[in-house]
This record gives sequence, C-alpha cells and structure tokens, in this order.
Amino acid sequence: MYFRPISIESKMKNQILYVLSILVVLQFGETMAQNSKEKQIEFEFKVDASPKEIYNAWTTTEGIKSFFATDGKVELKMFGDYHIYFFPDALEGSRSAEDEKIIGYEENKMISFTWGFPPMLPELRAN
Repeated sequence: MYFRPISIESKMKNQILYVLSILVVLQFGETMAQNSKEKQIEFEFKVDASPKEIYNAWTTTEGIKSFFATDGKVELKMFGDYHIYFFPDALEGSRSAEDEKIIGYEENKMISFTWGFPPMLPELRAN
C-alpha cells in the first residue's frame, strides 16, 4: 500500500485513520486466515517530514493533537501514559485509547506503545 508524500500538518490524520480501519477489519474479519504467517501485514509510508518532526508528532501531546486526535496525554518515559482521545468530551472509559502505555522508544527513531480495543467493544476491552 502506498500513500503519497504529505506534510505533517495536512492529511496524515485521515491516512492514519484509514490504515487503522484496515487493520481492524483485517484483525477481526471472519475471513482472516488462521495461519500466523498469513496474518502478517506490511505498510510503507512516505511522509514529507524529517524523522525528528515525525518523532515529535508521535511523542508529544501537542504532536498527537496536530494530526491524530482531538486530545491526548503523552508522557515520554518507560510505561508513561500514551492516551489518545478521539472523543475527549465523552465519559471516562469512552474517550478511546485511555489506558495505553509507552513500552519503548529511541529518540528520533521509534516509539512503541500498547493499544487496546475501542470502547464500543467492552467485552474485548476488559481483557
């Protein structure tokens, strides 16, 4: 899959949401293959921004708000909060990714964080 180069401030939010939607469909689709090798998904993105700009967009609250979600909370430290609020005015537990944690990062290179199920799937979210 290829996404055309974009500036960090432009349509990146829509592209990421599109990719996340695809991942959800692939993860939970009934036609998904049972063989783990067939579950592998690879994406390549070309973004018109420096690694530092992209890293800052993903590792700061202001960065998250600039392209990904309406609000959030990012504490860049091991096991720091990585909360993404797509619905910041909703009740606690329904704002979206409220329980996520940073599980690894390397400055200007990578960030790794947990990601749970959305609020509309409470039986899966509880696991």
